Amino acid sequence: MSQERRGRVARTETQEVEQESRFKKPVIASTQGLSKEERTAFLDGTKLFHDTFKHLTTLSTGSVLLILTFYEKFRALQGRAFAASALVGFILSTLGSVAMMMFLAKDLAVMGKPTPYDLFFRYGSRATAAVFVLSVLLLSIFAVVNLSLPS
Repeated sequence: MSQERRGRVARTETQEVEQESRFKKPVIASTQGLSKEERTAFLDGTKLFHDTFKHLTTLSTGSVLLILTFYEKFRALQGRAFAASALVGFILSTLGSVAMMMFLAKDLAVMGKPTPYDLFFRYGSRATAAVFVLSVLLLSIFAVVNLSLPS
């Protein structure tokens, strides 16, 4: 077999392997270059992040319902701007938490291989947590302003 023909056959086989690998689903057990302990640590860390965002979603949704109940039950509220800002913040925090959980699911599927979206998670997770904390602070100010009013 000539040198040129061998090169074409090798390229064709390589292309077939690449094409087959594109259609295979990622397998969790195939973390390349990681020991069993590192795989376990990666999976546990991902679960903890997911649980954190799940709790943020639950707390944010409950806070939205609490603010809406305040608006429904009490008409003469002071500091409505604080409550409205907290409401927007909790809604953003809920949406951000859901997006982060979706990102974590994707990250688990590719077993932590670097992707162009990793910066989205880094800054998105911090922004989601910061918006949540700010919203809790605004809701607290709203509560203090309304609790200090004479009946």
